[in-house]
This record gives sequence, C-alpha cells and structure tokens, in this order.
Amino acid sequence: MKRNIFNCLLSIIGILSVVSAQGSLSQCSFKGVDYARMTANYSTTMNEYSYTSKDTTYIYNICDVAPTCVTQTGGLAGASSCQIAGSTLRVTGMLNAGTFNKLTQGTGAQITYGHGLQCANRQPRQTNIQMQCAEGQPTIIQSALEISVCNYQIVMSSKYACLPPQKNHLKCKSDSSTGMVQVENLSSSVAAIQCLGSGDIFCYNNNQNCKSFDSTSQIECQFLNKVTCSTTNTVTCSSGNFTCGV
Repeated sequence: MKRNIFNCLLSIIGILSVVSAQGSLSQCSFKGVDYARMTANYSTTMNEYSYTSKDTTYIYNICDVAPTCVTQTGGLAGASSCQIAGSTLRVTGMLNAGTFNKLTQGTGAQITYGHGLQCANRQPRQTNIQMQCAEGQPTIIQSALEISVCNYQIVMSSKYACLPPQKNHLKCKSDSSTGMVQVENLSSSVAAIQCLGSGDIFCYNNNQNCKSFDSTSQIECQFLNKVTCSTTNTVTCSSGNFTCGV
C-alpha cells in the first residue's frame, strides 16, 4: 500500500514538473527576440527537433520539453534535450536549468540546458544550442556534436533568431514648398524627437520654442511628443532610426 502511494506521488510530481517547465515558455525572449517562435511545434508539425550525427541522435526543443526525452525509457520529466546512442537514451539538459546568452559571433543567441544525466567524469551533461539569425530563411539544423566530454553543441539558423523589423513610430507631414515639417512621436517608449538644421529656423510645440534667425547658424532642438518646424533652408527631425524633414 505504502509503495503504491509512493509511486503515485512520484507520478504527480513528474506531471507537475512538466507543467511547470512548459510554463517557462512565456519567458523565451532575449535581447528583444522572441525565441518561442523557434519551438518545434511553432512553425512545423513536429513536437521536437531531431538530428543524427554519426551513431548518435540528438533530440531537443527550444523553450519547451522534448517529449521523447520525457516519455521514453531513461527520460526525465522536464527534459528539453537528450541523445540516443544504440538503444540507450541519456538526458542531456533540463528546461528549468536553461539559460540564455549572446552569441560570441554573429547575430542571435544561445541557450544552454544544464542538469543532465551525470557523466563518467561526475559532471552533469549539458547541451548548448546556438540560434543564428538568417534573414528570410526557415529554421535549419546545421550541426550537432560533442565538443568536449558530455558537453554537446547544436547549431541552428532561422529567420526567427533575428530582431523583428522596427515599425516607423514617427508620423511626418512635410511640405518643401513652404518649408514646414510637422512631426509626431507615436511611441512613448522611444527617444525624444531631435531636430537639426541650418538657416532661419523656428521649431515649436505647446511648451517649447527653439529658433534661429541667423542664416549661417546651426540649430539643434529636442521635443518629447510633437514638433512643428519652419525653415528657409533645411531641417531634419529624427527619433530612433527614423527621420523626416524638408
């Protein structure tokens, strides 16, 4: 009776571990990129990734468990990576031990799953997955290998490892014939509007004026939300990576 209760408790703990691990999927972002888009079932019909190199098959997922690593003999609840050599499955990383870091070269990120099955050197196995940005390209597994004793590296490339394109948050209305430019910042989370120019310039909003009536001088103004400028020469207003002007 006690043995049955103990086994039941182990099953419940295992289920809770999987649920808890899967819950961390919502935290799968790093440096402005949502890597949840690289989870196997996001853009494919698969539940996990699989790649065979020599006599070893590497199985893993991004920000989620890999079902084979959980359900097959030798698997563990909450496992995100494992390998199969012959008929033996070994867990090589746990989801709740996953950490993000930037790549040493190129654009993208790497995630390392630790706390895998103990190796012969008495150290836990771990898997490092490098996700490289490849603009406009599908998700591809480039390689998988053991780079040192019980330390595994998988290299992937994908458009989902790239920063999403920025939306233009500047609303611009300009008229070169009158020398007027009106600029509105549509986002409160980006830098203020900065206007640069030369000549006879008058920039203003409800709270601030910035002017120069010397045709040879340079002028620099900064506004928080909206600005209107008139000039007899040139003026350019910018915020972040976006500009407008006359």
